[in-house]
Amino acid sequence: MPLRLLLLSAALLLVGCVDGAASDDGERGNPGDAVNAGDAVVVEVSDTALVDSSAPETTVAVDSAVADVADASPHVCPAASAPKDCSVGPGKGTADECHDAPSCYLKTVQKAVNGLVSAHPDWFDFTGPSGCPVIKNVDQFLNAVVANVSADGLCIVRDPNAPGEEVTVKKDNAFSENFDIVSSAGCARSGDPIYTGYCAPAWW
Repeated sequence: MPLRLLLLSAALLLVGCVDGAASDDGERGNPGDAVNAGDAVVVEVSDTALVDSSAPETTVAVDSAVADVADASPHVCPAASAPKDCSVGPGKGTADECHDAPSCYLKTVQKAVNGLVSAHPDWFDFTGPSGCPVIKNVDQFLNAVVANVSADGLCIVRDPNAPGEEVTVKKDNAFSENFDIVSSAGCARSGDPIYTGYCAPAWW
């Protein structure tokens, strides 16, 4: 074969091999190109994740929820050192102003009731079938509870709507809490159910 034709054939063969390699890479994927493409995807996803991260939105949503709860409920226990204000509050004590929530003053009222039962057993009759401390003089008992709770730095009155059974307690006029401390059988009550709810603002 003449040298010129031989060189031409070799050149064509070389071009065919290169094209074939390119075609094979297109079908199988060049490992180097695949890694580069993968890197590009990872970087793109990472950048998007950082920009579109839902963390800030979640934080804002939680903050808004907390703010809504705080606005809906003024029942926040005051500090023990907060000034005592027993002036008449602006509330009406109506159903839309009174709610259920954990008590701020339950332990104080329980201490006053249980303290009287322990300190003055002669004020009670324990011989009944239920074994509960039946109050011999309800006025004496309720007035003593009022005195003891007041001595602990709170405002308290016998509830005028149920003066023979209930007391209402506050620190100031933000809210007042109601307690039913005399049972229908005339017993001194000190369990957690004595707390019946709070009214905001205080109505007395």
